[in-house]
Amino acid sequence: RGDPEPAVALGAALAALGECTAAAGASPGSSEAAQAALRAGAACVVRALEEGYGAALRIDRAHPQALVGAAEAHTTLAKWAAQAGDGAGAASHASCAVAHYEAALAAPHKLGGFSDRCDVRYNAACVLAQVAGRAE
Repeated sequence: RGDPEPAVALGAALAALGECTAAAGASPGSSEAAQAALRAGAACVVRALEEGYGAALRIDRAHPQALVGAAEAHTTLAKWAAQAGDGAGAASHASCAVAHYEAALAAPHKLGGFSDRCDVRYNAACVLAQVAGRAE
């Protein structure tokens, strides 16, 4: 109950499953099959947010890996929503990603070594650029 690590691991596994599921449907073929795979992939990523990273953040609201994992999951969902033509959904997920990155970067020393911190800052900057691009 007091350890967020199992929930973070579940979030990472579900997010990876969602990305693999969506990618499997991206191969040439029926667009209906691709859309179905994307929906199934998105459902896994949503589960990663709710059952994995969200559960970890309910235990420790400042857990760095849970914050970054949630930010990455929201970034993935924003990208897929934009590809599907859902601008409002893309903007909503991108805003959530920015909020999670900001929370994670509030304590950069907890994110790991220099390279890890640079990766998180780069990913946060990419999402911020996407959000700024939509606002223009």
